[in-house]
This record gives sequence, structure tokens and C-alpha cells, in this order.
Amino acid sequence: GSTLFPYTTLFRSRIQDSPFCTIGNAGRSTEGKDIKLISITNPDVELKKKKVAWFTGLQHTAELGAGRGLEAMIDFLLSDDPVAYEARDYYLFNIIPLVNVDAVDEGRGRTHSSGRNLNREWINTYPKPEVASILQTFTEWTDKGNAFDLFIDFHGFSGVNGDFLLLHPDTTYSDEQKKHYDVLIAEIKKQLPQTESAKFSVLGLAGDTAFQQFGALSLSIDGWIYDRPHSPVKSHLSSYYESGRTIFALDDCQESAAKYVKAFVEYANVFHGSEIED
Repeated sequence: GSTLFPYTTLFRSRIQDSPFCTIGNAGRSTEGKDIKLISITNPDVELKKKKVAWFTGLQHTAELGAGRGLEAMIDFLLSDDPVAYEARDYYLFNIIPLVNVDAVDEGRGRTHSSGRNLNREWINTYPKPEVASILQTFTEWTDKGNAFDLFIDFHGFSGVNGDFLLLHPDTTYSDEQKKHYDVLIAEIKKQLPQTESAKFSVLGLAGDTAFQQFGALSLSIDGWIYDRPHSPVKSHLSSYYESGRTIFALDDCQESAAKYVKAFVEYANVFHGSEIED
């Protein structure tokens, strides 16, 4: 198995025997490494009765909160917690926890080996193999008539004392999608009151593509995974690359991950009668 965080051999051994988990590939990196896809659901519930959520993480590998957060989310989703049982009944979670696998393997902090930002590759005519192959996986999925309800691209993913920024595409949702968006954001803010939401400030990101090409309700979760300096100026994630900050504890990421799952379950509950049951 891979030795790349957060998809380590130890991590695989922890999850691979769960009856709710399957492990496959979502694509290939520029240097030919597998990009892992971890799918979590209750196989006894028909797919047509579920929402399908796709998550990506670690396009920018120095933003370690994304990796820690998604690893914690996977662990929670496979747990015996009653909320995890509900989540597996309501959703198929297709999780791609580590997109920029080459950067992790080579110890680079943010960019692709070409120097390009993978999160700006999604609308390129000829994107880098990481993005191109994941897009192909998405296309093959929808070409089979499968749903693509929710897409979230995880970035900073901070914990206690952190700000969560929920960004959605700089476009206009339909009335129906706006209703869903409002409910989802409201449920997340119940769990994580520090959450702020806004539109993407730039176009061409993964969330834009998931909305424009596949019609998914799309978000990018960001935040400050590093301590703020002793200054009234709010720290920016990129400050890490220059001066270094203390990463929030894994326990904080695990707590936040569980809260996101609770929000997803409550969001699904709002539409349960009309969309999940026959």
C-alpha cells in the first residue's frame, strides 16, 4: 500500500476490513502514483435512496488540516456512533483524501512539480494528470446515471479557535439548489458557530467545476490551521510557508470532522421524506 499521508499502510489496515468501506483509485498522478478513493456507505441501502457526496483534500499539501480532517472524518464515518450509522444510510461518501500525492512524496509544501497550483487546473483545456484523471472518474460516474449531489474540496480545515470559511461558486444557484445550500450552511453553522460563508473570490477552482459540469452543490472548506501571530491582523494560511505556525491538535480536527458529519446528517434529514425514502 501507499506510504503517503493520510493514506498510510497503517491507515489502510485500520479501515480496509470495515463492511462499510471500499478502497479504489480515483486517478493517477503526474509521476504515476495512484490517487486513492475511499468510499463509505451502508451497502444494504440502495444507492438510489442516498445522496452522493464527493470530497477532495490536500490539493495543497502544506494545509495539513485537510488531511487530518478527512482522516478523522473517515474514522468517524466507520465508527459505531449513531450519527455515523445515519450518515452511512443517507449517503455514499466518495472521499479522495490526497490529490497532490507527488508533492507529499517529495516533501513539497503546496505546488505541483510543474510549479502550478492544482486548484487552478480544473478549467484548463489540458489539466495536469491529477485533475484530468479525477475529472474522468467524475464523468464516468455520472455517465452511468449516478447522482452527484454534493462536492466539498477541503483545504485548511481548522479546529478549536479556528475560523471555518465555506466558499461556494461565484455563480447563481437555481431556486431549488439555493434552498439546499441555505439548509446545509445553516446546519454547519449550528455545529461550528464560527463558520463564515461567501462566494469564491476566483474562478476555476474544483468547486466551480463540480457545479458547472456536474450540477453538484459545491463548497470549499478553508480555515486557519496555524496559530495566529500576536497581532490584531488575522493570520493567513500562507503565513506558514514563510514563518511557520503551530498546527492545531489532531483531537481538534477529529472533533470538527464529527461535527461536519452531524451537519450532513441533519441536512439530509430536512429532505429525508421527499428524497431518501420511496
